[in-house]
Amino acid sequence: MKTINSNFDKLKLLTAFLLLTSFNIFAQTQVFTDNFNTDTAKWTLTGSWGLTTASYKSSAKSLTDSPGGNYSNMQSNSASSINIDLSGYLGAEFNFWAKYNLENAFDFVYVEISKDGGANYSKLKEFTGVSSTWQKYTFNIGGYAGLSNVKIRFRFSSDQYVVADGIYIDDVEILGLNTDNSAPLIVHNGPEFYESTQNEQNVIAEISDISGINSTILYYNVDGIGPNSVAGTNTTGNNYSFTIPAQAPGSKITYKIKAVDNAPIPNQSDTSASQKYQYISGKYLSYENGIVDAVATTTGSAAVAVKISVGANMYGKLVTVLIRNYRDTNLSNSNMLFHVWSNNNGVPGNDLITPFTVVPEATLDNPFPFTVIDLRNYSEQLHDLTGDFFVGYTVPSNSVYMVISNTSNSRSYYFNGSSWNVFNGSYEMRAIIQESSSPLPVELTTFSANVNESKVMLNWETATEVNNYGFEVERKENLAASSEAQWQKIAFINGHGNSNSPKYYNYEDGSVNSAGKYLYRLKQIDIDGMYEYSEEIEVYISGPEEFSLAQNYPNPFNPVTKIKFSVPQNENGITSNVKLLIFDVLGKEIASLVNDKLVSGNYEMNFDGSNLPSGIYFYTLQVDRFSKTQKMILMK
Repeated sequence: MKTINSNFDKLKLLTAFLLLTSFNIFAQTQVFTDNFNTDTAKWTLTGSWGLTTASYKSSAKSLTDSPGGNYSNMQSNSASSINIDLSGYLGAEFNFWAKYNLENAFDFVYVEISKDGGANYSKLKEFTGVSSTWQKYTFNIGGYAGLSNVKIRFRFSSDQYVVADGIYIDDVEILGLNTDNSAPLIVHNGPEFYESTQNEQNVIAEISDISGINSTILYYNVDGIGPNSVAGTNTTGNNYSFTIPAQAPGSKITYKIKAVDNAPIPNQSDTSASQKYQYISGKYLSYENGIVDAVATTTGSAAVAVKISVGANMYGKLVTVLIRNYRDTNLSNSNMLFHVWSNNNGVPGNDLITPFTVVPEATLDNPFPFTVIDLRNYSEQLHDLTGDFFVGYTVPSNSVYMVISNTSNSRSYYFNGSSWNVFNGSYEMRAIIQESSSPLPVELTTFSANVNESKVMLNWETATEVNNYGFEVERKENLAASSEAQWQKIAFINGHGNSNSPKYYNYEDGSVNSAGKYLYRLKQIDIDGMYEYSEEIEVYISGPEEFSLAQNYPNPFNPVTKIKFSVPQNENGITSNVKLLIFDVLGKEIASLVNDKLVSGNYEMNFDGSNLPSGIYFYTLQVDRFSKTQKMILMK
């Protein structure tokens, strides 16, 4: 009986130990909490923020932006927490309950977090519109674990018109965790309203994690085609830089950033759940401040226009126009008839293209986005523009609404049925152009690359061609290995001579073996020998994830066969002493095809058995602790 009791006691102790260990592994500590039942001592309040008994979740009070009822116009105020110390934790979670009534898309409450005691804030969420029942909101703030000066802020902003009840906040809580189960924190302010340049796009993000960052990568699509990828470079501190290659003007690029940490069980995150990061390649022309002050109505015989200017002594090709339409429950848009006009003594003149119908993109959920008008199909009419021209619209029926800024840019015009007049404000219309110092005899409208395993498919299109002899396809190899790499001609594609219609070209580069970054460009050559280079585009070839040795082909063979193998990348970027050896049936080494350090990639070697008798042979790949052997048959 003693033995039984002893074993039973040991079992109880073991069970208790496991339970205690489990508790310690997943322990949570309440670092900060406030149910607003008594006061606001844990908060710094500006404006009219305070406590109210009008609505609450758990206790008799909650925090609100306007305890007296509806908030006022033109408010900008906040409720900021005291410093919260997360220095002793590996993870953290932020919770609160809220309900709100805000003018949709005009008045906002921003939930923000600071890592430096309030000097700088990053947005976690924004509220607008109506949510009439209490809802719980939870945020993984593990990226702020290990920091001692964390602050939470609720920031309120209203415009100059409609007012409402505001927001109610209750049961704010921050938990500290003793395990790192939090994905890396990615803070990135993306392009606003599709803004970009016609060169490469440098994307900067702050990426942090208590366990450190293992890897970062940016994935991007070009006009919906992809994904392509570029690896991040750690510049200073937690800052990472990603370079998206220059794309053909008018191309719409969307992207997201992914990061993986160094936790024992790695955590990863990407920016898919946040706002979509996107821009349109080209020179971005904006002449107003972007502030929404009012709404302009266009109807009947009226028209609106904005003057666009190409740089002095430059040539422009119009590729995209952006018009910021408006929609609400009382104002619903008809279709616009879009125009591009010449300059007639400072006002719109003749149409440069046949006007066409555009459907405004504004919705009740997104009441004033920029409607995107893609003009790449009109490149024949809209290239080599100089000086000033005008973009805008007429309204064939009913009404179209557009937001305006009250500040005049002296570029906005309206047609009153008989004449054009300067508008005392600014219409929110913008343009994206391709600008160059000389007209292009061959107008390249698109140039893109897609990667499929280790093959790169290049596609390009011309709108017009004059004396086009053809295109040399050039590649600069393995930038990571050598900044002195030279451009190499890898193909020549014949042109169409003279053409006024779109022409399409493609070339598949299957000769890329090593992983890394590659640049491609086109050298367009005229019949008279003159030439011009296209924009450069960058691709990233991912290396294989594991060693592999394929069956030779053909097999049986006589006398030459191909042997393919793959080498993954190790932490140093190279692998030591990659050997590919040939043996006979007695185990005697008869040939060494490879004995070198190789970068990550897919390789193909030829083996010539001309001097060997028919029979069975073996080939072996040896790399560090990896070894694999395959059999092949030489049959003469």
